[in-house]
Amino acid sequence: MTSDQPNRVKTIFLVVPQGFAARYLLQTDIFPTLRDSGHRIVLLTPEEAHKALAESSPDNVSWEKLETEKAQAYIENKPGQRFLRQVRFYVLNKKADLASIDDHYEVFLAENKNCGIGERLSIMTSRLLINLLRSSAVLRKLLLAIEAKLYNPGFHEELFAKYKPELVVTTSFGNVGESIDFFLIREAKTHGVKSVTVFLSWDNPTSKGMGGALPDNVITWTEVMKKEIISYHDFPADRISVGGVAHFDIYARKDQLPSRDEIFSKFGLDKKRKLLLFGTKSPVSYPWNPDIVRIIGSAIDEDKFIEPCQLLVRLHPLHYSGKMNNVAGQEIMRAYHQHEENYEHVHINQPDVRDSAMRHDMPKSEISDLAGILNSSDILVNMVSTLTIEAALLDVPIVNVSFEGDPKRKIHPRQNIDYDIRQCHNQRVIKTGGVSMARDEADLIESINRYLENPSLHAEERNIIREQECGPNKGSAGTTIANQIISLL
Repeated sequence: MTSDQPNRVKTIFLVVPQGFAARYLLQTDIFPTLRDSGHRIVLLTPEEAHKALAESSPDNVSWEKLETEKAQAYIENKPGQRFLRQVRFYVLNKKADLASIDDHYEVFLAENKNCGIGERLSIMTSRLLINLLRSSAVLRKLLLAIEAKLYNPGFHEELFAKYKPELVVTTSFGNVGESIDFFLIREAKTHGVKSVTVFLSWDNPTSKGMGGALPDNVITWTEVMKKEIISYHDFPADRISVGGVAHFDIYARKDQLPSRDEIFSKFGLDKKRKLLLFGTKSPVSYPWNPDIVRIIGSAIDEDKFIEPCQLLVRLHPLHYSGKMNNVAGQEIMRAYHQHEENYEHVHINQPDVRDSAMRHDMPKSEISDLAGILNSSDILVNMVSTLTIEAALLDVPIVNVSFEGDPKRKIHPRQNIDYDIRQCHNQRVIKTGGVSMARDEADLIESINRYLENPSLHAEERNIIREQECGPNKGSAGTTIANQIISLL
């Protein structure tokens, strides 16, 4: 409770639109700390997957439906809102490094190079608007004011009237994927309710474009992210707090992690072999994951590594998204299982992604499973993802795959590893020297062998990644963030 009104219970709306937000807000120490504060917590999710959490909690926790489907239908039927949302995706303050969204825009142009006259006129108009908005903070602020005036349907009007919340918590500015967070922030402003965004991922400030609304406060992972929110999003520094990374807390609690013996037993691994973990990338942008499995599986069989090894392939949750429910997606999944059959020491780990209207929803056990796997691994192989900084937390050597596989797998312009390498957040990590960048098949095998021979190679550089990207309050970030939220009441 706040010191000035110690006995007054206040209400917090916790907006949880998809599984990654559920992991961050509900499966870390953030939710239990908020729950135990005594304030009323209202969980807003798109369907009833997390209603049971509210029902099993004390009386101060309730569940209500987040009107995702209504919001998406509204956007679809409002060409103006749809157009401006697309424009915003390519807009940030041009005084900052815009490499990430510049590449996104190049992909957009490539995908629409053969469009009709009407679409070309729309692209020309959007290009002009994008350049104007990038150049002027005043115009960016004006755009948000116009959108809030014209497109504020109030889908949760009854909930605001019923609960009279003091604070709305979102995990984005409404600029990540199909997020409708900007509608909640707009509704909060309409009702005179404070809002705060707790950022989900390290790439969100620089690679997702301009939000559809700005909250009153922001909680970031790191000081680096705080500076990005200021410079990219025109946000005042005095309304930003740095809390750390809530779902990384488990890495500071090694006594709570599954042991190496438990992990090896659970996934059928050989205790006499070194464990190479391959953290696959989203197949939407990198369809060559199976090619990397084949390269490493063959190298193990052909004794190309200086020590006996085995490969555990961790499938990215986006393998189970609707975008992969096509012929190409099915072929990728078949290739994984074919490699598992063909190579004795290749094992596939499929995350437990629930079949749910809440995209990418996974049980809490996935957090400890992944942490235990990573803690038991001798080397991580991946493609400049969040796993890179998680490996650095545990001082696990990191090899980043920086090449592509079979050209036949490429079906759209976004599938380009160079785009990922150029992303601002990835460049920060690469520049530390804490990761090896494998430029081809031979380089990949050589890089793995270097770390097998000397696991402490680049340990100092991995520590730089750890301090730069993993935030303060290691082991207590979830509690810290929850208390920062409570302090805003």
